[in-house]
Amino acid sequence: MPPSATPQPSAGPDQDAAATSSRVFASAFWALRTYRGSALLLVATCGVGLAASLVVTTLVARHGTGMAPRIALPPIPDGDYGVAWSAFADSPADIRRAAVAGLLDLLLGVALGVLAAAGLTTLAVSTARADAREAEIGVRRSVGASRRTLFRTALAEGMCLSLLSFVIGCGAGLIAAHVAAETWPGTARSAAIGPSLVAGAVTSGCIMLGALFPLMFARRSSQIAAAESTPVGLAVPAAQLGLSLAVLAAASLLNRGAARAGAPGAGTASGAVARIASRDSMPVRAAEYAALLRRLHADDAEGLASLANPGALSGLGVLDVVWSPFSLCSPALVRVPLKGCWAAYYAVSADSFQMLGLHLVAGRALSDADDLRAPRVAVISRALAFPVPPRDVVGLTIHVAHQPTPYTVVGVVDDQPPVGLGGGFVPRRAVYLSVLQHAVTPADLLVRTRGGPTVSAAAMSRALAETFSVPAGEPPRTTVAARASEAGALATDAAPLRWFGQLFTAEGWAVLAIATAGTFAMMWLWVASLEGELAVRRAVGARRWRVMGYVLARALLVAAGGVACGSWLGMMVWGGVGDIVAGLPAWDPANVARLGVLLATAALAGAWLPAWRATHTPPARLLAAQG
Repeated sequence: MPPSATPQPSAGPDQDAAATSSRVFASAFWALRTYRGSALLLVATCGVGLAASLVVTTLVARHGTGMAPRIALPPIPDGDYGVAWSAFADSPADIRRAAVAGLLDLLLGVALGVLAAAGLTTLAVSTARADAREAEIGVRRSVGASRRTLFRTALAEGMCLSLLSFVIGCGAGLIAAHVAAETWPGTARSAAIGPSLVAGAVTSGCIMLGALFPLMFARRSSQIAAAESTPVGLAVPAAQLGLSLAVLAAASLLNRGAARAGAPGAGTASGAVARIASRDSMPVRAAEYAALLRRLHADDAEGLASLANPGALSGLGVLDVVWSPFSLCSPALVRVPLKGCWAAYYAVSADSFQMLGLHLVAGRALSDADDLRAPRVAVISRALAFPVPPRDVVGLTIHVAHQPTPYTVVGVVDDQPPVGLGGGFVPRRAVYLSVLQHAVTPADLLVRTRGGPTVSAAAMSRALAETFSVPAGEPPRTTVAARASEAGALATDAAPLRWFGQLFTAEGWAVLAIATAGTFAMMWLWVASLEGELAVRRAVGARRWRVMGYVLARALLVAAGGVACGSWLGMMVWGGVGDIVAGLPAWDPANVARLGVLLATAALAGAWLPAWRATHTPPARLLAAQG
């Protein structure tokens, strides 16, 4: 019997208050020890939900009416193309910033979903806890415990559970947030964890207090749903399992995008990469770039050397309008016989197309002869030429942004699939300008030779030293930085996607753990509401495996409902990921089927214990409990 159920002698006011407080806390600690299973489940559920939300909230800060990221990637320099861009142009750095903000917005939505799942699971576990304590509360009421005493005991018990879950959740969440910030492949500003901790404390306290209300009113109304309302009760774990499927599938898609970003465009990643920044004028840079490419080709006639704007090798370029007489991609923006399209601009050299794996469809590719002395030329993608046949586009002219000089289309190539972070924001319509006519600075140099990365790096170093050498005593006007292997550069581009994939995976496992606990609690309530029916089935000869199968079949229905709910909810999450990371499907049946097996396992794990308890309890005892 709990301590509060024992009659106590009367005393003075102060002593009586102290004795009452002592009895309240003694009764609360007795309940925590006696019902430690459900107490631990409540603490774990709230702790996991709080930790999973803190990891995300520490990565963002309030900015105006919205949220701004606290993390940033090393900026891609805005190269000087010598082009008059419009006021609406977006650089590769702008694209990546928007991608990071978009993925963090999705993570914030996931964190809210985790908290919601934790709240539903906490309510379900507390309801089962209240049902188990109904007889105990009746005894306490029969020996004189008042509702005020029960309220104080419930409040003390809730404070203990809330404090424990807060400490565990905040501790684990802050450690995980620190690890996430340290492993982020960029810069991370220090997080103002005060608002996050306050939000976590309020959320944890409200969830715990709200979950204890069924305990206080257990004698007035039963919280166990009748068998007829079972589908409503089992809809809760189905929704939780569905949320975990949506998040885990999004994590799988991001990991797939990271794998694509870390793969070379064509061939093996056997080259060397460097970034060249020059302070010379456009004509001087163009001459230096031409000399550099000639030296590299002379060293290895079968090797490849690409000079391109920063971000081009990952499919990121400057986004701006292109004016053409043949494209039907959008209505005319001004009253001229040209139509404006939003396209991606790249400054590349002749070998860039082969390195990117872009095949020529019509006309010719850019060449080393397309320099400042030659007429302005451009190669466009197949998507920009549509619906005109590519061969009919060759020879026509286009206008680049606000440039008054027209550019002649000399060739059409396949569409470039953007694979980097933010590639989903890049249109398939592309314009490739000659880097010898638009000597962008800085520029990325990629060299591949027959000897592999070491020989490629040596050849690149020799050519750079010969091209940009200056007399002794004069400061260099060209700097070469970010030397790396091609494989290392690709891994750097893929690192942000891999990081987001790991964070989505952690959130998905957190909500799956919460959903499993919710399934356990709801299945316990459902089996408890059917104990009379199950006892009758056992009494008339039903074998244990039949009763067990009956319960587990309902658990499989919960899993099926979770797959259906997750597929519906996932369309929004996966679509958002696909809008940011190009080339990812909005619907992947194989991925959903694989995760569906995981959900079914979680649902069966949650239903096994209550089913085993119901089948191994004598029917007479079950009927007596129902009576």
